[in-house]
Amino acid sequence: MRGLASRRSIRTSVFAANAAIITLTVIALVSYISIWGGKRLRADMDARLDDMARAASASIDEGLRKMDSVSVSVLYSKMVKDRFVAYSGAGAAARDEQLIDVLLAIIGPTLPVRQVNIYDFKGRGFGTGMDNRARSVDPAATPWFGEALKAEGSMVLSAPHGDRSLNRYLTTQGAGDLYISLARLFFDRYSKPIGVVEVEQSCEELFRDLKPEEGRAAGSPVAYVYGGGGELFFPAARPASAGRRLASSLRSEFSGWTVELSADEGTLLEPLRRFVAASVVLALGLLAGSLLTSFAVARRITRPISRLRDQIVALELGSLAPESARPQRGGPNELEELDAAFHGMRGKLKRSIDSRIEAEGAEAHARLLALQSQMNPHFLYNTIATIGALAEEGLGDRAAALCSHLSDMLRYVSSQEGTETPAAAELEFTERYLACVGVRYGQRLSYRLDYDPLFAALSLPRLLVQPLVENAVKYATVGEPPWEIRVRASVQGDRWEVAVEDDGPGFSSEAAARLDALLRASRDEGAPYRGLELHGMGLANIAARLRLRYGEGAAFEYGNLGPRGAFVRIGAPATAGATGGDGADA
Repeated sequence: MRGLASRRSIRTSVFAANAAIITLTVIALVSYISIWGGKRLRADMDARLDDMARAASASIDEGLRKMDSVSVSVLYSKMVKDRFVAYSGAGAAARDEQLIDVLLAIIGPTLPVRQVNIYDFKGRGFGTGMDNRARSVDPAATPWFGEALKAEGSMVLSAPHGDRSLNRYLTTQGAGDLYISLARLFFDRYSKPIGVVEVEQSCEELFRDLKPEEGRAAGSPVAYVYGGGGELFFPAARPASAGRRLASSLRSEFSGWTVELSADEGTLLEPLRRFVAASVVLALGLLAGSLLTSFAVARRITRPISRLRDQIVALELGSLAPESARPQRGGPNELEELDAAFHGMRGKLKRSIDSRIEAEGAEAHARLLALQSQMNPHFLYNTIATIGALAEEGLGDRAAALCSHLSDMLRYVSSQEGTETPAAAELEFTERYLACVGVRYGQRLSYRLDYDPLFAALSLPRLLVQPLVENAVKYATVGEPPWEIRVRASVQGDRWEVAVEDDGPGFSSEAAARLDALLRASRDEGAPYRGLELHGMGLANIAARLRLRYGEGAAFEYGNLGPRGAFVRIGAPATAGATGGDGADA
């Protein structure tokens, strides 16, 4: 039952992963089409609305420019000025046929405008165009009249308004048409204001290229025209609209009017919605077929994986016994071959592990314990001789202190607590060693031990720092005193470093060559134990022990310091574990 559950779990995982990939791919594709298509349609509609707004504004400006051209022609006609002065003096009932003819000539036979009217400041005047007779307006009740007086000759445009006198000449279908008036202040030949010229044009003609919402085709843009003050000129009212709309507006520099084109976004995106819906249906069909195929493939693939997984889960060192060859199932393929190969590998793996542990474990353990128990016999002889000399001279306190240092050092070296020790204990052992040699050499030898508190908290291989110091004392004291030994231990980032320096003669070329040969030998042929000796704790031994403990993360450097002195630096990762055999682990 456990194996069956495992096979189902693997199969379900493979199937779920394939299903998720296929589903996400379909969703991403449909979403991309929907988002990209929507953005593209909106961008196209925005560009289309911009073009239509420019075209509509240009069409309206063209009609207004025709009206302005007629008004300017009237203003600059001397005959119109003279006849209007005469007409104004004749009374409201007068009819000046010559003035009518002049105005009709100015308007032209095609009637680009519906009406031209001239009023005096009391609102009495005469009209020509569709209605050739006397006219009058109430200056106080006519907004464009007062604005024309204030404009001092500049063009003034009115809001759409009715004109019953003109509407009676229209057919029934045109009854109730609205008009736009363009007005200017009228001057006589001496540039004295004498009235106001009004040019009228029907909104039907001026906005002929625009269609209100109720008269347009479904989905086509709707046009709106606003005056300079933001009032709606076309159409008469703006109907309420539900949903979002795309809009583009353009303000005319000539008239100050704003033309706005808007379109319903829902109607615009309706073809895209239908396409996406059809794509979703198709994608669901493809998804169902892909999932069925994925299930069949997952079922076939996971059979040998399930068997291999069961073997790996049950694999233990004690269960690595040779077994008979497992026959292939389901046809010859790579996964079946892998299952069979793993089945036959278990016996070979057990024999290899047993022999490797027996050979390398015993060797590493023996060598590390031997290195740990070493100590220079000359140091013991010299220290005991120094204790005897102090006793003979009556310096019992100093002899007792030296005995205490030596006792603690021997206890540290002979400890059976393993090859690892706190760095603080190693530093204390090193300091006791320096104290012992300091008694022997007196003021001729000075030393300084500096270390980082972070370094003291680390764990190091036993007898790693003191042998470096002993080597420095041995070779520094061959020259003339005084001698100085400097020890620095620090943690930099994720690595620790110990540097030992002296002011002796330094490494000779022969000594450096021998040491380099030993260091190369310890790395040749992948043998981490080469270069270790059971007599002495030389620099090559320290380098080999570092590599044994820290592998490729170990660092060992040496060299000379200027004209006098030498240095040795070692380092390794501060958190690294053993990479080779270790006496404590063996």
